[in-house]
Amino acid sequence: MELSRQEINQLHDQIGIDPLPGDYPALDKLIEAFGYQTFYLTGNGLHIFEYTDTPVDGGHEAVSVRIAYWADEEKTDLSLHKPKLTGIKIHFAAALLPPLRPVAHLLKRLHERRRLRHRPHHT
Repeated sequence: MELSRQEINQLHDQIGIDPLPGDYPALDKLIEAFGYQTFYLTGNGLHIFEYTDTPVDGGHEAVSVRIAYWADEEKTDLSLHKPKLTGIKIHFAAALLPPLRPVAHLLKRLHERRRLRHRPHHT
């Protein structure tokens, strides 16, 4: 997911990492491969954060997902792999978040709308 400036600040305050800058050389390729995300490069590889479906303490929780690991000891080359949960969890305060709905709920609503638009008219 693409994080807001407030979420980026909260994440930094909690675990001390900053996202890739907008002028990062490979950012266009990452966006092409993964869509618009806030990407984080750490000693373990390339990460994104995704919300969990469960509200926590009046806010929401996000989890770190590693999408690439370092392919060499010098940490100059990344190798993509199947997304993997890292166990890192972040709590975002509710005051900073828009109302969230689980992804499954949104997909169901979009599917229902699409069905209604394609329903044949009977007279």
